[in-house]
Amino acid sequence: MHRGWSAVGLPGVVLVCTSVLMVLLWLWLPVRLDYASPYADVTLTEGLRLRAWAGTVATLWGRSGLPGAMRPMLALNLLAWLLWLVCCLWLAARHAMGAHGRHWVVSIFWAVMLGFTAVSFNAYLGFFVDTVAAAWIALTAAACVRYTERPDWKIRVLMVVAPIMAVLTHESSLTLWAVIVLWCVWKVGLSKTIAWFLPPAILVAAFLSLAPAQSASGLPLGEYARIGLLQSWTMLGQSANFYGILAGPGLLWVVFAHLGFVRMRQAKKMSEMWCRAALLGAMLLTTLSPLLVAYDTNRFSAALWLPVVLLASDVGGSAWNWLQVRWWWIRGCIVTMLMLQMLNPPCLIYRNGIVPYNCYAWFLSQGLGKSQAGQDMAPWQLRVYSANYLTQQAGAQCVQ
Repeated sequence: MHRGWSAVGLPGVVLVCTSVLMVLLWLWLPVRLDYASPYADVTLTEGLRLRAWAGTVATLWGRSGLPGAMRPMLALNLLAWLLWLVCCLWLAARHAMGAHGRHWVVSIFWAVMLGFTAVSFNAYLGFFVDTVAAAWIALTAAACVRYTERPDWKIRVLMVVAPIMAVLTHESSLTLWAVIVLWCVWKVGLSKTIAWFLPPAILVAAFLSLAPAQSASGLPLGEYARIGLLQSWTMLGQSANFYGILAGPGLLWVVFAHLGFVRMRQAKKMSEMWCRAALLGAMLLTTLSPLLVAYDTNRFSAALWLPVVLLASDVGGSAWNWLQVRWWWIRGCIVTMLMLQMLNPPCLIYRNGIVPYNCYAWFLSQGLGKSQAGQDMAPWQLRVYSANYLTQQAGAQCVQ
């Protein structure tokens, strides 16, 4: 048994990777703690409200001594980001444990691939609550994977509570929950999946029916349903931007393709291979389904992290054979992927326009034409909005 780094174990590796990445992202993004979030003052103490869980925690946290509700909101986002990344690293890297410190290599790989996505960038704004919801969904996924291997009543309780908390945070979590349901149907069958998720589904349905239709931000639920049924094709013209779909998860698209190929190649029969292909397609379409009703392209396409980590937790050690290959071009490709992922610009892409989050993204966007929100453009076009977070909220000035 080799000693040294390999003796640290996966928990220590995850702790180091998340801590270092948190500091790097803090330096990378111009965070303003007083940036007003529409969710900061919306609480469940005033009645049932959509998207109010994060605001409830932030408000109660603020009353305990921290000034204002925005500082706790940002702190809640960052704590949720840490929980999300820890759960994702556990799901993705647990099969890479072994000698020669392989878990270090895989954990660093996953920390970079997940850390430089829109999920992380939005967490550091303290504006959206997507990261808080993503943390609950990641906890649900980790609990499901663990429960399939070692049933325990405490994990079973977590499988009920976590998805409910995700929906209380943001109702878009329903699509990610559906991805987990698809994966569970494949792993344990339909009857067990129904037994697992029927109780939280009933509670969530009751909450959505009793809560007012209007949320803290966005449209009423009925309006989203109407758009999805009647205007989805029109919506896709402004939400399915090619660059936004690529930029949200970045090179996680490559990882998804690799893991999907490995998963299909493990099939013993042609019929099983087609079933796995259908599962991959269903998970992908469900992940991207919010683009049928919402404009924020890279914000929602970044949810590809969920099917990716579920696949990584499922394919086993065969997906990591490249770690044992000493060919220089294989290692060069891996390093190139990591560098390209770190160059993923922090921004929000919506309605075929880009809002830069830091000076690096601002410089990249200067080659694009100017645009106003709502201007018609094709999904393969991209413009920069004249008003953006960097200049209006962060107060940062980039060298001209």
